[in-house]
This record gives sequence, C-alpha cells and structure tokens, in this order.
Amino acid sequence: MNSERPPTEDPAPDRAPSLVELPEEVLAQVETELAAHGGSAAGDPAAQRAAEARILELLRAEQFTGPRFERLFAKMAHRLVGYAFPIMRHWIGSGHIFDECLKFRRPIIKQARAAASEWTLEEQGAFAIDSIIGTESMQGGIQFFLNYGLRKGNWDPQKGASSGTYFVGACACCFASFCNKWWKDKVLAEAMLSSPVDADEDGEDLLLRIADTSFGPAEAAVLRDSAARAVAQVKDPKIQEVLLRRSYLGQTQAEAAAAVELTPKAVERRLHTHRKNMRDNDDAPGRL
Repeated sequence: MNSERPPTEDPAPDRAPSLVELPEEVLAQVETELAAHGGSAAGDPAAQRAAEARILELLRAEQFTGPRFERLFAKMAHRLVGYAFPIMRHWIGSGHIFDECLKFRRPIIKQARAAASEWTLEEQGAFAIDSIIGTESMQGGIQFFLNYGLRKGNWDPQKGASSGTYFVGACACCFASFCNKWWKDKVLAEAMLSSPVDADEDGEDLLLRIADTSFGPAEAAVLRDSAARAVAQVKDPKIQEVLLRRSYLGQTQAEAAAAVELTPKAVERRLHTHRKNMRDNDDAPGRL
C-alpha cells in the first residue's frame, strides 16, 4: 500500500486517487452509483476485469509511450471521457460530488462548497469538463489516469476498480483541486477590486491581526475586509494561502503554515519581507 500524506482541506493536486485501497464493498457501491447515472458497469465482472487486464498489458507492452501507445490510449481516453462526463455533470448538479471528494479524502473548502451550490448549469458543465480534460495549468482526470493509474501502476483491474471507476474517481479528485482553487482565486479577485491597505497609526500591520478574536462583530467585519485587500497585494502564493486560511478558515498561523508545508518561523520571515516591501512602496517618491 502506498504511503500518503495526511489529508488537508486542499491537498496537492497531483496526488493519485487511492481507489485501489478502498474496501471492496465501497468499490461495489461506487460501481452501482456509476451504473445508475450514465456509466455502464453491466456484464460479467470477471470477464470485464480480464478484458481490461488485456488492455493494460497492451499499453504496458508499449511502456506507456510512443505512437502506438498514443493511438491506443486515445481510444481508451475517448471511451472514458464519454463515460465520465454525464456522471460528473450529475454529481456536480446534485451536490453529490462533495461526498465523492470526501470518499477519496479530497474535501472541498467549506466556503467553496457553499459558493459552488450557486453555479449555473453552464458553470457546472465547465467544471465537469475541466475536471476531466484539465487546463494548461492544472491536470484533469485524463492526465491523472495516465500518470498515476497507468505509468505509476496505481490502477489494477484485478484489484477491483474498473478503468471507469478509477477514472471517475480521478476526475473527482481533480474537481476538488479545481473547486478549491476557483474559490481562492475568487476571493483574491474580489479583494483586488478594493484599494490598497496602509499600516495603522501605531505601525501595527493588519496582516498580524487577521485572526484576532478580541474584536466585536462590526470591527471584525471591517478588519476582515481590510485583511482581504492586504492579501491581494501578496505575491508569494504560499503566504497568500496562509493568510486566507487564517482569515477565512480561522486557522492559527502554525496550522496554516503546516498546511502549506512551511514552518511557522519561515512564514514569519516571509511575512516580515512582505511587510517591509509594503512600507518601502508606501515611502517611494511619487506615490499618491
């Protein structure tokens, strides 16, 4: 069994789905759900596993590369995309996708889940497509299945998961990454519409007060808005995430640092550099 990092609210987008590690009864349940919503798991399971094992051997014989492999994989991917799209559309539209993401230890950030419930049908379809096909900057289920299911050997039809089950699971894992990133980008985009933040009269930086619980509701709301504008000025993506986690998830700096794989001291050093840059920019000649 492959070792895995402890799950976080927004796990790394390149972790392979652990479908082969799920109990057989869970796999059977997934197969049943897929068959009910567009997928076809019908037929003799043993015969299906044998057929997929032969396909896997053909792909492996080509060492998962080269023109012949690409032709074979293109045919396989075409079938899997047609299998996965109606399932992903149904799951996203019904909200069942969030349960599936949890099943594969890919939880959606609470605020992102609430915002996603208001997506239009067009937006739901776009997220289904991105989760399957991917984008220039993020992989979808196809690349996920190719890299981890095939090349790294994490998919084995003899262990219970059909290619369709594994592929849809990969798409669900990718959806979690797309949805969480969409929410973070949305928060930052909204913050960018606001004006920059200056330090207060005592020189205390707003970035240090994001998670302070001593303020009343009204003052806290104002501070949170100011903090969001401050986050929008941060160029370091890990520090952006630390500040978002502190402000919107209520995490401590130590918890947020662990989530982005930094030590609390490393976070403080980067924050210090950012605060210094902000003050230098404020003091720059010609600044209005």
